[in-house]
Amino acid sequence: MSGEDQAKGNAQSSKEANCCQVIVDEMGLLKLKLTILAVLSVILGSFLVAFQVLSFMKVENADISQKLGMLQEEYDNATAMTRTLGADLTGVKKCADDWEYFDGSCYHFSTDKKTWTESRDACVTMEDTWSSLPVNKKWFWKRGEPNNFGAVGEEHCVVTTGEWNDVSCGYPMNRICETICCRAW
Repeated sequence: MSGEDQAKGNAQSSKEANCCQVIVDEMGLLKLKLTILAVLSVILGSFLVAFQVLSFMKVENADISQKLGMLQEEYDNATAMTRTLGADLTGVKKCADDWEYFDGSCYHFSTDKKTWTESRDACVTMEDTWSSLPVNKKWFWKRGEPNNFGAVGEEHCVVTTGEWNDVSCGYPMNRICETICCRAW
């Protein structure tokens, strides 16, 4: 081969090499473009998901804000009602001083002694209920009672001394007055 042919061959080889280099460069550039496109697609998808989540959260926030407003209104109404009821109940006590509460009623246990009639009158004077069994009725408290024992056989009132017993209504005893609980005093 002559020098000229060799130079032509080298030029041809150089052109082919450059052509291959261009193809490789174009392939690399294409891969780079595809990679960039893929990355941008992922970023765009992430933004779309984030936008949807944000939109959902805004809707949820609006719902929660509305529910919070309703709950606040209910709370305010309940608070106002409590204040109103509290004001209405300022004069109400469970039981007066020196009275005992039991099962929805208040009981006054006297420290002084009176006859049955005087005890009844004292409770009525206090505008409360006389706590007694009716006189002259048939009652059974335990075996042998009431026994109507006494000088004149007139034991028609009850006394408790650990057990139920009948006693003369003229005999002075402590009394128990009863009233319904929770009224204004």
